[in-house]
Amino acid sequence: MIKIRLIFSLTCIMTFIVLKTFALNNNDTTDLCKIIHDKFNASSFEGGRIIKTNKKVYAISVAIVDVNSNSNTVSLNRIATVKARRNLLVFLEGSEITSSKILTTSESITKQDQQSLETYKEEIKESATGYVEGTDDLCSWYSEDKKQFIKVIYQIVK
Repeated sequence: MIKIRLIFSLTCIMTFIVLKTFALNNNDTTDLCKIIHDKFNASSFEGGRIIKTNKKVYAISVAIVDVNSNSNTVSLNRIATVKARRNLLVFLEGSEITSSKILTTSESITKQDQQSLETYKEEIKESATGYVEGTDDLCSWYSEDKKQFIKVIYQIVK
């Protein structure tokens, strides 16, 4: 009987510790989401950032997806997650940017007049290669006008 009480007591204590730890972690992420939400409302931004709180250092990524009449929450969430992971990858690992400029000129001559045409095209490409591991969804919300879906993912750095 004493062994059963001891096992029950230890189980209760361990359950309490696990629940307490989860509650602290849940509060941490809730606080982090509030910090990011407030920063976003003050001045909207997209991409990766490092956020330091009293307890930890986080790498976060914010993605913004435009909402149209055919959008549903599942597809918006998936698109925003992929975009946020890419933003975090570029923030952490960097990217390669290439640029090219094309100037095309042509001239048309007829008996009555002469016409010149110039077109200018600049093409900028960015590519990033890598893998982002260990990210979790932090929070998401719609903009006040409901025209944009904002998603935040995070990764604990320290």
